[in-house]
Amino acid sequence: QQRVQNSESATAGTRRLVAASRSVPAAAWDPVAEGNALLAAHPEMKEALANYARAKVKFRYGPLYETLGLTPAQIAQFEDLMAELEPVNESFGPGGKGLVIRNGSGMARSEVESRVRDLLGAEGYRQFEEFKPTVPARALIVQLAGALYSTATPLTAGQSEQLIQIMAAANTNPGFDWDVVSAQAKDDLSPPQQTALDRLRAQLEVAKG
Repeated sequence: QQRVQNSESATAGTRRLVAASRSVPAAAWDPVAEGNALLAAHPEMKEALANYARAKVKFRYGPLYETLGLTPAQIAQFEDLMAELEPVNESFGPGGKGLVIRNGSGMARSEVESRVRDLLGAEGYRQFEEFKPTVPARALIVQLAGALYSTATPLTAGQSEQLIQIMAAANTNPGFDWDVVSAQAKDDLSPPQQTALDRLRAQLEVAKG
């Protein structure tokens, strides 16, 4: 009887321990912290992401560098700062848990903007602000120019710049008012070029869903 009582007591004690362990929440999964840990463990991945982010900044703002007369050191600093604003990358870790992988150090947008202003100066920053609305248009014009490159009617530099300005003015963020773009661009484009622009518009609308 004593053994039975001891067994029952032990069983009750085990049940209390199990119940107590269930009441203690497991360590919360922090996607940002886990992403940072992954990059810390794989510096080559961190460097590859940083290089990719800088390359995107260069593609977007390259034409501005010459306009502002930036030195190589200033360009490198500008690209490092703007790379901080690149969207985070979302992936999956062990067990399908989410990971957030950020470019740069996680600097706040306000801090990035302040440093860019200091780097470029008042006049340079003004030109930078004027240039920013043209960035989405420039990316699309590169696609259009590529589609027309090997045809009998390649896009000229003047046409490209004119289209960029038209599209920047018709930017609805996100997207563009394509009716306005087509109406204003028709006098500057040949029929094959207009067709290529219409095809680009259709591709974007399909991708948008």
